[in-house]
Amino acid sequence: GNNLRRCQTIESARVKEQSKIRRVTEEDIAMFYKSSGCTKAISLLEKKSVDLITVKIGDYILVRNFLIFRLIERNFLRPCSLHRLPTEAVLTASKCPQDEAFPFYMALYGDKTIVSSEEPSYVHLTHQEMQWLLNFINNFRGRITPVNKDAAKDLFLSQAGSSLNDKTLSG
Repeated sequence: GNNLRRCQTIESARVKEQSKIRRVTEEDIAMFYKSSGCTKAISLLEKKSVDLITVKIGDYILVRNFLIFRLIERNFLRPCSLHRLPTEAVLTASKCPQDEAFPFYMALYGDKTIVSSEEPSYVHLTHQEMQWLLNFINNFRGRITPVNKDAAKDLFLSQAGSSLNDKTLSG
């Protein structure tokens, strides 16, 4: 009786946990890029000039999260690699003219990889992605007031103006 119930409870917990652990498939990514949120984020990033007064917090979050996802997905990064990405890294990104597909790159000195390998991870960017990031800096990032000097350096901030971490990435 009790032993059977215990085994069933353990198995039920395992099944629930496995359902939480889901691999992202190519179909999931394709669906994301076709979603209305993604389409809106790209539309906002492709505007030549956006009046900061008209940028809503929701638009800032949408565009920020799209850019974070895009950089993670295209560069096979851990989310923590981008939490403290400095704006300066984008503004001083290096050019790699021999790489036509990804002609821009920047080092991620805040990534854990540097501790184990003594080499930073890199973000590689297409022309389009570089333009989106510059547009984000020029038209969206200024909408958020940083809470302190450290946060002021970060490219991606929470809507409250603080640096991102695992818990604040969605808000």
